[in-house]
Amino acid sequence: MFTHYLFPPFSRAVPPSPPLLVEILPQNIGPTRAMLTWREPLITGQPGIAAYQITATADSSSVVFESTDNCTGQNITGLLPGTQYRFTVRAVAMSGDAVALGNASEPVYANTSVTSE
Repeated sequence: MFTHYLFPPFSRAVPPSPPLLVEILPQNIGPTRAMLTWREPLITGQPGIAAYQITATADSSSVVFESTDNCTGQNITGLLPGTQYRFTVRAVAMSGDAVALGNASEPVYANTSVTSE
């Protein structure tokens, strides 16, 4: 006798495209902070963006910041004064319990100021 089992469909999140037009305006940079903004990646035939991951790299060390929602901007704090940073943004997509991290955006660079705000 043959038994047929039905399994639930496998939930798989599709990695999203990189965020677009990542920028830091000069007035949004201080000695220990930088405000990044970007546009949501183009999404076709996949679930929406659940969050974003921002990487700030100075010299050879990196710090990763994660947003808790799908907003298209993030104030990054705790930076070192007088330091050049390289920032990239990655979109995070979710489908059921599956999570997919997209490719990083084009990098943007900023120097934090030396003096206090």
